[in-house]
Amino acid sequence: MSTAAALRLIDLSADPRPFLDLLPADWREELVALWPAYASTSTVLGLQLDASLIGGGVLFRQPTPDTLGYADLARSLFARGLLYIGYLWIAPAQRGHDYGGAWLDAVRQRFPGCGFWLAIEDAGLRRFYQLHGFDVMQAYTSNDHTEWIMTDNIRTA
Repeated sequence: MSTAAALRLIDLSADPRPFLDLLPADWREELVALWPAYASTSTVLGLQLDASLIGGGVLFRQPTPDTLGYADLARSLFARGLLYIGYLWIAPAQRGHDYGGAWLDAVRQRFPGCGFWLAIEDAGLRRFYQLHGFDVMQAYTSNDHTEWIMTDNIRTA
């Protein structure tokens, strides 16, 4: 069996703790604080390799606090039906195998016809997301901090 065949997307929305446990402490604390307000409108999707959870991410259906700097743009993207990808994380020991790309592909299969958007702070991630069908829609800079808003060109073109 190939490694790709051993990957499986699992819905952890009812109990996101296994995914939260994978996250860096600052991400985990932030998401735990947000979760009560967003649990009913968000989906947590984990990525399993064989029987081990190796990563995942969250699909949000409403603006989150990290989108307040570009709230009008966020509202317009949600109004167009796009889902916001947040907290996409692959365990460091599992990186370099394109499991993040596999997660994105599996999410697209799980939600056919949906478009997606995300915001990144690390310029080095732009290339990864561009390779996986995202385009920079806008750069937002505030207090010497830049975020790139990217949309899924596969579904939003």
